[in-house]
Amino acid sequence: MVDQDRLQQWRQVVAQEARAGNGSDTETADRQEIPGFAEQDAPWRFETLVANLSQTADRVLDLGEELPEAADGTYDLVVCRFGAFDAHDVAGLLQPDGTFLTEQAGSDDLAEVLDDLGGASSEPSVPRASLMDMENSLVRAGLTIERADAFRGKYTFDDPGALLRYTARMPWLPSVQPDAPGLDATLTELASHFEEGPLEATASRFVLLARAPGIPDSGRLDLSSLPDDDLEVPRV
Repeated sequence: MVDQDRLQQWRQVVAQEARAGNGSDTETADRQEIPGFAEQDAPWRFETLVANLSQTADRVLDLGEELPEAADGTYDLVVCRFGAFDAHDVAGLLQPDGTFLTEQAGSDDLAEVLDDLGGASSEPSVPRASLMDMENSLVRAGLTIERADAFRGKYTFDDPGALLRYTARMPWLPSVQPDAPGLDATLTELASHFEEGPLEATASRFVLLARAPGIPDSGRLDLSSLPDDDLEVPRV
């Protein structure tokens, strides 16, 4: 049985995160600032991938920033991290041979506690998708998948407060709301995962790199390999 003092502490955490409005903020620094939270790193760094691809790109668009009013097909590189996007819109933004890079949370991310969040939570602002589903949507939009890597690691939460802060800040996760009628029941359910110590839960990530079709080669007759001498026409 959870005592009222601890429930009150967690209610305060929920209220603080709701006031801060962290649901759209997915910067790594913010996650590191959560006391009692640790995350196993994926084998890639998204920032490094973007930096490498940007070296040969003249026009780069981050879908997390202000978007153009219309797809103009002139971007060499379009990137999206932990955000929603429409595959056909992305294809329209890319110039021929342009590339699209995205990192997303897998559909099994934090699977151990999702059911316990229950009716006291708001819906995620970013829909959860599997690697295969996202690959299929990009291919249907006319792009070619050049890289598809998945990673399953672990999170460690020392206490329910760290878990509540994390779910509030990650837009692909439902976040507990301070005015929800089932708040105390949800907090009690989440606390049950910490009865034997810190909670270890699934961290799921995947990265996709897709390329737009190049300019079609209309074909031509190459005469460069023909001999310079006049050809002798045989008599018949």
